[in-house]
Amino acid sequence: VGGPAPLRRSAPAGALAAAANGRAAGIARRAESEADKEQKDEERLAFMDSPLGQAIGAFANFLSSSPLNDGKIAFAKMQAGEYDQAAVSAKLDSIISENAVTMFSFSK
Repeated sequence: VGGPAPLRRSAPAGALAAAANGRAAGIARRAESEADKEQKDEERLAFMDSPLGQAIGAFANFLSSSPLNDGKIAFAKMQAGEYDQAAVSAKLDSIISENAVTMFSFSK
C-alpha cells in the first residue's frame, strides 16, 4: 500500500498528441490566413481599379511630384541640421546590409 505511485506512461503520449493537434491547428490557421491575405489583396486591387481608387492614386502621384514634396524634403533637411553625411551614410548602409528588412520613417 505504501510507496510511490506507478509512473504513467500515457502522459508523454498525451503531450505528443496535444502538440500534434496544436501544430495541425497552426497549419490550418496559416492556410486560412493565406486565403484571407489573397482575398484582401484582390479587394485592394479591385478598389484601386475603381473610380475612387483611381482618383486617390492620381492625387498621391500628384503630391509626390509636386513642389509640396520638395517642401517636405527641405523641411526634413532643416530638421536634420548640420551632420557628418559620410558617417550617417556609412551607418545607414551598415543597418541596411545587416537586416533583411529595414524601414525608416520621419519621427518627432
